[in-house]
Amino acid sequence: MLATRCCSHKLWRIHNKYRIAAISKAFKTNTQNMKSVMTCHSYPKNS
Repeated sequence: MLATRCCSHKLWRIHNKYRIAAISKAFKTNTQNMKSVMTCHSYPKNS
């Protein structure tokens, strides 16, 4: 019982780490896309 709990806890921590990394990665790409969209929209105004 205790061993499985410990193992699942370890797996949960690893899963959490990967999930946070995936979320931050997705957020970074999303912000990059937003920046490119913003520059794309502001381009005709500048020219």
